[in-house]
Amino acid sequence: MAAAGGPVLAGTAVGAVMGAGVGAQKDSKRALIRQIQQHEIQYIQYGDTVTFVIPTDRYFLFNSPRLNELCFPGLALLIKLLKTFPPCCPIYIAGFTNDVGSRYHKNKLTQAQAEAMLTFLWANDIPAQRLNAEGYGDKHPVSDNKLVHGSAQNRRLEIQVFYSCAAQASQPVPYVGYIK
Repeated sequence: MAAAGGPVLAGTAVGAVMGAGVGAQKDSKRALIRQIQQHEIQYIQYGDTVTFVIPTDRYFLFNSPRLNELCFPGLALLIKLLKTFPPCCPIYIAGFTNDVGSRYHKNKLTQAQAEAMLTFLWANDIPAQRLNAEGYGDKHPVSDNKLVHGSAQNRRLEIQVFYSCAAQASQPVPYVGYIK
């Protein structure tokens, strides 16, 4: 009986350590989600797709594809959270804006902002083969451009990640609702 106690206790200890590790990882992901939301980045999960909505008014310099250095702490949290997803899953970066300006300028700006984010993710050890950037200009608005807040909500980047690598889409699906 005493001999059986050793393996049982060892198995129990291993199970406790494994359970604590799994629980800590789950809690740390939840903590990262809470922290990222404090930096005005939305985390939206729908099925096996996670979408991060990043306001370009805050994270980019005005009317520019240059990232705002003051927002790097929020982007660092985004990097940590993206690294918790399976390494085989693609990451889609989509840029959107409001209806102000010429179509050419809007398309160029949103493409440049999406590519700037792609470059930032790549520079922070997210593999380039997982990344895909596209600028959509003023297509796919999520709010009314006639309202000041609505126009601001349309100026955004969306980063989509699929939990299941088998669920890869050829194009990202623009988020059609806005949750604050």
